[in-house]
Amino acid sequence: MFDDAMPEFITECVSKENLEALVNLVKPRLRQKPIVAAKGLPTPSSVKGGHQPQILVCAKPTEKTFSRTVLSQFFGVFELNENRKIEQSANQILDLLYKPTWFASISSSRIYNSGFVEQLCQKIAIENNVDQANQELMRTAVHEALCNGVVHGNLELETPSMDNIDKFSAFYTKINERLQVSKYGDRHITFRAWTAHNGIWVSVTDEGMGYVKKQTQKEIAAESSVPNGKVYSGRGLKIISGLAKEVQIGCHGRCLAMRF
Repeated sequence: MFDDAMPEFITECVSKENLEALVNLVKPRLRQKPIVAAKGLPTPSSVKGGHQPQILVCAKPTEKTFSRTVLSQFFGVFELNENRKIEQSANQILDLLYKPTWFASISSSRIYNSGFVEQLCQKIAIENNVDQANQELMRTAVHEALCNGVVHGNLELETPSMDNIDKFSAFYTKINERLQVSKYGDRHITFRAWTAHNGIWVSVTDEGMGYVKKQTQKEIAAESSVPNGKVYSGRGLKIISGLAKEVQIGCHGRCLAMRF
């Protein structure tokens, strides 16, 4: 616990008005329920002993922001997008703060094709003494989960058949087009990371539609390995399952948790 310490919001390119609105929504509810520290993951030295945990709230994050996330060891990182309602962002931050995890929640347009996954895996590896081989497995699996969450979740695109190059070319053009559209590109991808008795966990959650019907994990995994599946093809669960020690699926396919 942080002994009811209120988080200190460190901002990057966020207006004073937006920050004040966010703080006014977050702090009253945090007084009713203390923040729980992310077990086994870095927290700032100032946090230890019940002092304020630091949350980086940024607008239009860059590669430099992602590097700063690792080097400064924030409790969490959140992109405050001007096209999202402050209430929505506040509720999401509160939900993340109530979980004993390190977190990062960034829009698809900023996170896709960035170096964030490498930064995240570096953060986890340094704090938990992960060797190079396992770090590579983690990086590959988390990157695959990121791409799946952005493309199939937030952008709502299906992978074309494997035998048609023209369709694939059009597919990647469509990805770039949708990343520029607020309806899709402003949707967040949220990472959570924590340690447990059985290993290191990383989850990736998108804000897409999820699977059309409620399915078991076995049914989802089976469909994900078949081109042009009747829900979303190309989810890549077969690849991720081969890299992680354990995979759990939640929120109708919107959340993928991996154990390493």
